[in-house]
Amino acid sequence: MAIALIHHDNSVFLISENIEKLKLQYPAYGLFENKHSGEMINILQEEFNLMQDGSKKGKYNGTNLVLENTNIITFSKEFMDTQVNSMIELINERYSKHKANAWGAELNAYKTILGNLDTSSVSYPYNGTLESYLKNQGHSIISSLQIR
Repeated sequence: MAIALIHHDNSVFLISENIEKLKLQYPAYGLFENKHSGEMINILQEEFNLMQDGSKKGKYNGTNLVLENTNIITFSKEFMDTQVNSMIELINERYSKHKANAWGAELNAYKTILGNLDTSSVSYPYNGTLESYLKNQGHSIISSLQIR
């Protein structure tokens, strides 16, 4: 079962495919499990997938995760390039604390996919996010909601 860490303001802090991966992604997850920093809730794999590719945004209502449409349109190559560069920067910032584990290997592989992406081959405007584009092209994706 997938997991979401929820801030006290009910926003989603982090999503993970399962507890084993969560332990690698965010070793301090116990702060949420013990309700010191928020809550740790189980979510459906489908909810995880929709938040991971950016097609839905999650908000916790105190009992359940509520998904809302995001309706993101990437209007230009320049905007897509900015998304790619921002994600590479985020991975670079966080990679050092994960480089010795399997999550670090996944981050590095995703960075390679991003670095090799030819954004000029995308038809603009693109109705979706960088992650949804890569997912539609058959790539495994990582959302910024998975990186801490």
